[in-house]
Order: sequence, then C-alpha cells, then structure tokens
Amino acid sequence: MSNVINSEDIKVKVSGSFGSLFSKTNITIGATDKFVYKEVSQGRNSGTKIFPQNRIDSYGIEVFQERKYLLYVFLFIIILPIVIFLNQNYNWVPIDLERNILLIISGLVGLVFFIIWLISRKLTFEINTISKQKLQIELKSTNTNKVEEFIKFLNKSIKES
Repeated sequence: MSNVINSEDIKVKVSGSFGSLFSKTNITIGATDKFVYKEVSQGRNSGTKIFPQNRIDSYGIEVFQERKYLLYVFLFIIILPIVIFLNQNYNWVPIDLERNILLIISGLVGLVFFIIWLISRKLTFEINTISKQKLQIELKSTNTNKVEEFIKFLNKSIKES
C-alpha cells in the first residue's frame, strides 16, 4: 500500500494479479470519499495513480474477445466443408477418402481456433477518466462481489457530489 493513502480512508477496493510465477503484477483499484486510485506493483517496483472522483467519466464491466478467431472457426467448420463437397475435381484418388481426410483436418483446425477464441475472452472492470486514461483490472483473478461493492460505492458517491 502506498504511503499516500491511509488504509482507514479506503472505502472499497478491488485487487487482482496476472502474469507468470516469476513475473507477477499485482493491481489494486480502490476508492475513498474523494478520489479513485490504481496501484500497480511488480516485484520491488510499484506506482500509484490518483484521480479525483469528479474526473471519473464512466465505469463498468467490459467483455473483450478476439472476433477474428470466431471468424476462423466459421471458415474452417462451415465454409471449407461446403467448398470440399462442391469440388468434384479429384479424378486421380478415391474421392471419398480424400474428401474425408480434408473434412477431418478442417474440423480439427476449426476446433483449435474455437479453443483459442474461448481462451482469448476476457472480462474486465474498467474506469475511464476525463483525461482518457483507463483504470482496469481483469476479473479472472478477483472477486466479482468486490466489483459490485465498488460500483455501488461509486454510484452513491457520484450522486452525493
């Protein structure tokens, strides 16, 4: 915890970490009655950014996913099998054997892209400031009840000001 912020002043906070065992980054987003802060620590290095609550533009939970992988799934599982069935130019090998092998390969590649798409999905809690800076934390590594408390606190404190 930063020396700038007294722990008794903090009303609500959300924290999480990401990275490998050797290079772990811890992120804490917290709020007091007057400001919102983000503290990032990696090993011995740490830093704190503080934003007054009147500088908060928007906040919420955002889902991010790589759509290109879903497009590849569609291509390999639907489009490519249709092209394989419509193509009749396999005169030099038994048609059924070649077609089945291509369908199996196409399905496996589509399955791999589907798994990559599932892994690429991320759920983040994000706070945007007027100065276009983002305070965000991935929700894989934190408790969603704490995020709900954080949002309720921000809603209440913004209404009061």
